Amino acid sequence: MDKQALKEQIASLDPKTHKALKDALMTEYGRLAGEKGEARAQSKQTPDPFAEIFRKAVDELSRRYMDGTLDYIQKRHPDLYQKTNQAEDRLNEAWKAGLQEKAGIEEFREVLKDWYFLHLQGIEIYSQEQLRQEK
Repeated sequence: MDKQALKEQIASLDPKTHKALKDALMTEYGRLAGEKGEARAQSKQTPDPFAEIFRKAVDELSRRYMDGTLDYIQKRHPDLYQKTNQAEDRLNEAWKAGLQEKAGIEEFREVLKDWYFLHLQGIEIYSQEQLRQEK
């Protein structure tokens, strides 16, 4: 996926529903686009171990993601779309609780794993649909 396609996908995300994902992707987009000032701002911040783990998951999903996946899942598999959004809500809650030291990194990893595999399931469903259409 090129930088422009990534920017368009990020812009299409609902900020209320996909806040953590959108924030992480915007950070990654800034890095890829070479935005100045971003690296300086990050180096002054306290390291966020949750962000690093999340970023790794997003990077892995980005390698597999196909344009149109989220729209397809939302329209054709609303139950999976809803589960994914609920997992993202839990992820945001676990992240917030972790930053407030009310939850540990392992709890965050478990919630992230659920969120990750739901996205992976959506990518796989859409990928299979694309293969069927090519035949």
